[in-house]
Amino acid sequence: MIVTGPDEARTAAAGGADRVELVARRARGGLTPDVSTVKAVVEAVTIPVHVMARPNDRSFTYRGADRAALLRDVSSVAALKPAAIVAGALDDRRRIDVSLLRDILDAAEGVPVTFHRAFDELADVNAGFDVLAEFEQVARVLTSGRAADAWAGRNVIAGLIAKGCGPIVLPGAGIREQNVRDLLAATKAREIHVGDGARTEGRLDRERVASLKRAMDAG
Repeated sequence: MIVTGPDEARTAAAGGADRVELVARRARGGLTPDVSTVKAVVEAVTIPVHVMARPNDRSFTYRGADRAALLRDVSSVAALKPAAIVAGALDDRRRIDVSLLRDILDAAEGVPVTFHRAFDELADVNAGFDVLAEFEQVARVLTSGRAADAWAGRNVIAGLIAKGCGPIVLPGAGIREQNVRDLLAATKAREIHVGDGARTEGRLDRERVASLKRAMDAG
């Protein structure tokens, strides 16, 4: 469940969310939140808090100052001991930037990492997934199956899950109460990632969170 601060984190937890992903600038795809917000959210809820580490939304390819900024963000977030850090990086050929990924994992200091939707811009998601599977610290990968939403990408998502090894595949994008049960059935996913599907007029809605949770549990 995407949240932007402690109040939303409490709303998500009250609705039954199993974890939250904290971001800044949600409308821009999520950027690194400031340290004070991370601290406030970690203190506000008892469910796991995953924190975005993404210094800008210009690209998922990082060089020079951008690379340094990303690693600083990862290090700063890791020092606060969240349940996971959400990050990712590609090279110029739309492959996993393995060198930078190693540096991200080192900067994370043992905190699990979720590879974010940079994954959907890979030239070959199956090859990319196999690369991520080599790194035990990469616990999850967020993906819409290279489609506009997770339902449209359900066959790709199902194929990744069917590999039966590597990081947990976390479907995201366009997931709502109305389609979550069908998506879970089609993909065999055990976890989901929800953004707008839990919001009403842009505000996180406890009842929509609860409805999603009930639909998942019923599935």
